[in-house]
Amino acid sequence: MPSESVGDSIRTFIGIGIPEPQRSLLGTHVVRCSALAPRLRWVPPANLHLTLRFIGQTSPALLATIREGLQEVPFGPFEVGIGGAGTFGRGARTRVCWLGINRGQEPLSALAAAVESVCRQSGLRSESRPYNPHLTLARAREREGVDLPDLPASPTVPPWRVEEFSIYQSRLGKGGPTYTILETFSI
Repeated sequence: MPSESVGDSIRTFIGIGIPEPQRSLLGTHVVRCSALAPRLRWVPPANLHLTLRFIGQTSPALLATIREGLQEVPFGPFEVGIGGAGTFGRGARTRVCWLGINRGQEPLSALAAAVESVCRQSGLRSESRPYNPHLTLARAREREGVDLPDLPASPTVPPWRVEEFSIYQSRLGKGGPTYTILETFSI
């Protein structure tokens, strides 16, 4: 397994990839928005995904334990649909721009809960915040957030069938993170 050196740890997360037709629509939207809000760091279309659980830096041994547990996660196919835009932040200051989930929230949340259970049983601390299913589009470059300009309406993105989830490695770099799938878990 390849690793990114911080000692012998690997920076990882568990997520669901976005199919190419939906990724293309979302990518066009991101490009339009990035021209209007350059103070945000917009997610490249290749990196768009639905996060189930951010793990962060972890040892290869702990990651192997998590992988083993994820093979037992009860998981059946379901449809996911992308909804309207939202933000996280304080007051008028935006830290994250996202699109909500308007179809498949319950099975997506159930899958995230099962993944969280595996992570806890493997020795990770419990996630401090409740799971909020969304697709991150951009993050503020400044820690305190930014004033968000008016952005174009969210695109109409057709729902898709989720039949797998993956462990991703995240390598940080000057041009932003790059993601590599380490393992995929299918029904």
